[in-house]
Amino acid sequence: MAHHNRSGAFRTVCPQELIDLILGKTDKETLKSCALVARSFRPTSQTLIFSDLTILPPGRDSIPALQHLADVLSASPHLALHVRTLNLVQLGLHKPCVWMQSDILSAILSVFTNLESLHIRIYNWDSLHLNCEQAIYALIGRSSLSSIEFEEVRLERNATLVSLLRCLPASLESASFSNVFADHWSYGDDLERASPELHKLRLASLHLDSYAPTLFHWAIRAVDLECLRHLHTTVEEDTMDVVQQLLDSAFYVETYHLSFRDVFCACFRRFS
Repeated sequence: MAHHNRSGAFRTVCPQELIDLILGKTDKETLKSCALVARSFRPTSQTLIFSDLTILPPGRDSIPALQHLADVLSASPHLALHVRTLNLVQLGLHKPCVWMQSDILSAILSVFTNLESLHIRIYNWDSLHLNCEQAIYALIGRSSLSSIEFEEVRLERNATLVSLLRCLPASLESASFSNVFADHWSYGDDLERASPELHKLRLASLHLDSYAPTLFHWAIRAVDLECLRHLHTTVEEDTMDVVQQLLDSAFYVETYHLSFRDVFCACFRRFS
């Protein structure tokens, strides 16, 4: 598109829709450069750069990197509003990450007010700094959240798992618990005490591949099973009865995925 300026010369202007389309096909490293090219490139580049954020990616697990992120978000608060997906990832299974033991993270997490999807992979949960743990609880409770995934999470106490479940917001549409461990399984008392505080969740998708029986009993109590359309669960000897309750109550499930641990795996579909 050509525009006539005051000097009488013509300059070519690329439509913003085309710029956005090109940027949408661009990798994040290139987008960082694009954000500095021109004002017309900056908003879309920043949106794409910050829409999916990982704390902290491989090779960046350090206090300076964490502090740099905090400084960037403090200097430009609008960037935090672009974050829709957040990944809190412990890179190794046995060595806590730097960010897990720093109180810097709590200030960072508090600014993600538009978060929609949260992925948590923290093997050494008890190594979390207290402020960091409380900030994660607050993040889990965000009313903007529609999807949450816990992966490779080991908890020393079942009460901690119940506390996490208590935080889950009613806005959730999808929840996944993959290889979640709780070392002490006194689920009856803990869950019974927490029941009045659990939100009733109208999940469309639920994934329960866990070593914590509490999760299965939580699903019976807190999930509106008639809303479920996709159910993925693992069957073990001590969860067979509660899984059967799930199946009996999930009338409108369209896709089942049942895994029988140490025996065989079976996948089948039922379309209503």
